[in-house]
Amino acid sequence: SNIQTHTGESISAKFCIMATGCLSIPKQVDINGINNFKGKTYYTSQWPHENINFHDQRVAVIGTGSSGVQSIPLIAEEAAHLYVFQRTPCFSIPARNTPLDLQEEQIWNKDYNEHRQKILNTYAGFHTPGLSYDQSALSVSPETQQKAYETRGQLGGLS
Repeated sequence: SNIQTHTGESISAKFCIMATGCLSIPKQVDINGINNFKGKTYYTSQWPHENINFHDQRVAVIGTGSSGVQSIPLIAEEAAHLYVFQRTPCFSIPARNTPLDLQEEQIWNKDYNEHRQKILNTYAGFHTPGLSYDQSALSVSPETQQKAYETRGQLGGLS
């Protein structure tokens, strides 16, 4: 089918993937009394382009979704005091995104088709060499769980 852009260009595609995210419309907090707050207020969905100076400031972050998880450590480096308000804790580990070194690239390239098949056949669509995804964390002992969490935490990302 055809898709027309805002400039009038027509594009023919079999699939159209709208990767805009489920939270693409900013949501203001609805907290009783928030309008009485006299300090500055920022929303991660509408972050200013210029740097914000949190040095020697008391800062409160409401929410620990993906934006909160990413911004809290950076704000904490600068703020005199940081208060975090969360309803539901989320799970997060460092991504550890880095370029592949030559040896890692050779490993992936050597067995590319095998890695690709594993990726296509996993429940979540990703594969980390050397890790198994064939059992639930809840099906093993707490000690085994802890060891697996530590290993995956060191690897980072979607490990």
